[in-house]
Amino acid sequence: MKIDASAFWERFDSLMKEKFSDLGDFCEVAGLNYNTIISQRQRKSVPKIEQLIDMSKALETALDYLISGKESSDPLTLILNSNPTIKNLTFRLTRCDTEQLHCVNSLLNTWRIDRMPGEGVSQGAILA
Repeated sequence: MKIDASAFWERFDSLMKEKFSDLGDFCEVAGLNYNTIISQRQRKSVPKIEQLIDMSKALETALDYLISGKESSDPLTLILNSNPTIKNLTFRLTRCDTEQLHCVNSLLNTWRIDRMPGEGVSQGAILA
């Protein structure tokens, strides 16, 4: 698949302006080199996959949307895109370190959220 670099950078600009005050602010959050991004934009080249992943995380958007402009048909992506609260929490969890994830997992286990309603635990027990 060939990526249209001009369309990519237009999409990037649109998404970046929604979340960040300027490119420098974005690069700091994404952990990317400002001069590298400027150079890639000027050359109309698409960043490497590692950079694209960091960009999509910082922009809180799906990688496939950032690259192609097409929405994913993946069920999980559709859920994330339809619920901003779940999307925000999911992206925040991707930035957790091992200790933080262990704490989240412990809380979920304590609250018995690892089970779906009807799997031997009543709905009231899940909420209690």
